Order: sequence, then structure tokens, then C-alpha cells
Amino acid sequence: MKKSIFLIVVLSISSLLLAQRRTAPPSAAVAGARVSQDAAANAPDTTTCSFAYSSGTGVNRTDYCLSVNGNIVQFSRPAGNEYIAVGTIDEGYGICDITGGSVRYSDYAWTATPNWGATSVFFPNAATAKFIRTTTDGIWTLTQTITRVNASGTGPGAAKVSMAIKNNSVAREIFVVRHADVDAGGVLSNNFDQSQDAAFGNQNFFDGLALTDNTFAFPDHYAATWNIFSGPDPCNFNVNRLSAPATGVDGSIGHLWHLVVPAGATKTLVSTYKPY
Repeated sequence: MKKSIFLIVVLSISSLLLAQRRTAPPSAAVAGARVSQDAAANAPDTTTCSFAYSSGTGVNRTDYCLSVNGNIVQFSRPAGNEYIAVGTIDEGYGICDITGGSVRYSDYAWTATPNWGATSVFFPNAATAKFIRTTTDGIWTLTQTITRVNASGTGPGAAKVSMAIKNNSVAREIFVVRHADVDAGGVLSNNFDQSQDAAFGNQNFFDGLALTDNTFAFPDHYAATWNIFSGPDPCNFNVNRLSAPATGVDGSIGHLWHLVVPAGATKTLVSTYKPY
């Protein structure tokens, strides 16, 4: 079904609806607070905006909102100028377990594989949300730590995403994807490009959202863009992947990592969403 069916025609109305359904973390994100019961009720997939974060003022105000499963389901700068919560909301992560026979574990907010357990959510401090979930086969535990980077007089705010992937089994080779459908300025068709360490989508001469890699311990890493909005198959991520800059595409951005996780070990991948 084409994404445009879901687009609310008037962007200001869309922004108003988003504002109405946002909720702050419990107890103003008091350290140690948790909402595992809410997460369990929403697993394995949801696009509901549950935990809202904001920094900056005026033209530099940056807002984003998280689902109970650690998806960024809304991102705007300034207020009302949306990048993600337009049409089909797609942001999230995928793991391909090559050793296990290309078993897929993914959650892109609007759709997810059914092999994730419920998520426990914690708030170490007012700027940070931590999401912990284990796959139903018990092999993988994913701990996401999403931290607000405050806007300042010299730049917009950002959302720093850390994915700690623990292997509860024998040594395994995996692919990992982080992905977002970008609709900068509330417009479905954007321009897309990438460098080695960053992927970005923008509206002509105006708004853009980038995802930058902050992890350099794994040399087999690539920024990526796609000419579709839906999250890629983590075991076949080259399908619909762009090999050159593209204009006027309902596309998406992301990062790809290839690594081996020893038995009982944890590997951490960090990237940052930031307007530009």
C-alpha cells in the first residue's frame, strides 16, 4: 500500500496530533524509573510515541519521541517541522544471524519480526532512556541506550543511539542495520546521499536529517541509503540500496555493520541522528 495513503494532508494538524499523544517519561525520568509493564503490552511492534524529549528554543528547538521498544517514532526541528512521523513511521534496527542460518530479528516500529521478547525500559537520568529485550530463542539480548544531546547556540539537538548486542550462545557472525525513513519537512520525496560514515536525506535547500556512525572498532561498516521507505531485510540489505546520490525519492537512510560476536560477549554500535 502506498505510503501517501497514510499522510495527513495538513502538516500542522499532524504536528498537533503528535503533541497530544506524547507523554513524558515517568516521574520526570527519575533515575531508576522503569515501565516494563507498558513495554510488554506493546511488544513486538508499535509506532506509539511514549517518551518525549526536547531541547533548544525557537528555530533551534529539537524534539524527538521514543516508542517503548526503542524506536525513534518522531523527530522535528524546529517544532512542527517533522522528519520521521510522516506517513508510515519507520525507524529501528535489524540483526541477521549468519551463523544461525540467516535468522532475522528486526523492529522498524510499524513492522517487526515476532521473535522479540517484551522490552524493559529504564531511565538512568532525565536525558537517557534504556531499552532491554531478548530474542525469544534466547540467543541475543539487545540493550539500546538513547541519549538526548542538547541543542545549543551553535547547533541543533541530536539523539545518540547506542546498541549493545550480547551473544548468549556460541560465537556468531552477524549483520546489523540501523534504519530510518526520512521525510524532511513533512515531504515524502527527498534527496539522499551518503559518505563512509554518514547517510542523509533532505528537502531541496532546506531541511535534512543525518545518521552518523560513532563506532570505528568495526572496519566492515557502511553508511547506506535506499530508494524505499521500509526497513531493509538485514540479511539482504542491498535490495533497493542506492549506489549514487538520488533526488525526489521516497527513500531512507541507515548504517550497516558486519561483525563477529564471541560467545557470551557484547559488542556495542553507536550512531547519532542530527538535523543539518
